[in-house]
Amino acid sequence: MMTDLFQKDFTVYFSDTDAAKVVHHSRYINWLEAARIDYLDHIGCSYLSLQEKQIGLMPISININYHKPLKFGDRFFIEISIESLKHTQVAIKGDVVRGTDLCCTSLVNLACVDESTWKPMKIPSYLKESFLNT
Repeated sequence: MMTDLFQKDFTVYFSDTDAAKVVHHSRYINWLEAARIDYLDHIGCSYLSLQEKQIGLMPISININYHKPLKFGDRFFIEISIESLKHTQVAIKGDVVRGTDLCCTSLVNLACVDESTWKPMKIPSYLKESFLNT
């Protein structure tokens, strides 16, 4: 399954880098989450609105492949798309791109959970439709 891409722009700041003067690997998780949260806003299902209904999207696995390092001052974007959609799970692909260079690829599997019990639940139909229609 491949949906239209959503893009979010970022800049690498000095605090994002490590002793080797490249972006520390842990920063990518933060940026990927920010892009996913903004993607939810983009499709009309803000994370805040989901939480108001006690619906959560909890990461159950994160796979990141690093291809080229980002450095202080780099401007880049993250492309978000839906890779697969099941009854209780969604897999979101995130590509980190600087210019024409693919720097990092990721696949985050999220389980839809009822935040009052922390048990899996079916992805609500309106959210599933929003995932499919973007």
